[in-house]
Amino acid sequence: MIDFSKYYKELRKLRLDNPKLDRTMLEDSLRVTYREELEELHLNASDIYDSFEAEERMVVTAEEDSLR
Repeated sequence: MIDFSKYYKELRKLRLDNPKLDRTMLEDSLRVTYREELEELHLNASDIYDSFEAEERMVVTAEEDSLR
């Protein structure tokens, strides 16, 4: 199984450093930074971003549930 944590970490950093970046820009940055690795592993930056977004939503939901 592939560990996506380094990609998620990069996306979080980019989002915090550049809040005006949209999805396309974040995906493009991921593609440029990890181009060879993504090609070698046959990974798609859009799929990584989708799973990143899903994980972020789960974290927010878990935090909201813990506050109730």
